[in-house]
Amino acid sequence: NEDITKESFDLTNALNEYMRRNDNYQYCNIDDLGTVTANKSLLLNAIENLIRNGIRHNDKDIKRIHIYRKGNTIYVEDNGNGFDISILKSIKEPQFSRKINGLCLSIVSEVCQLHNYELNATSIKGIGSTVSIKLS
Repeated sequence: NEDITKESFDLTNALNEYMRRNDNYQYCNIDDLGTVTANKSLLLNAIENLIRNGIRHNDKDIKRIHIYRKGNTIYVEDNGNGFDISILKSIKEPQFSRKINGLCLSIVSEVCQLHNYELNATSIKGIGSTVSIKLS
């Protein structure tokens, strides 16, 4: 998408720096994510939303978020409550409410659409969720 400014940056360093100011940083295990070309603030905001969801929707005593990359795909995996995958399909509908079930997945979806990234998820109730962002 030509409407957003993109830059090449080290996602691991940027995310660690971005999250250090955030209370949820203590729950994060961030692997080497390599270099990406993206709108830095939008991508960091999207990943932060996934982290926040994984913490907010987690009733477990020990909360965990694992962020890693395989090939051209970034994964954000949590041990939270899980969610109904049909929500992921709903977020692409124009009338979708950002507040549905308290999830901010629509923000993540919008960022992915702006970058032509592919957004997917797997989730098991009571076990957790893994959201993947396939970079273009």
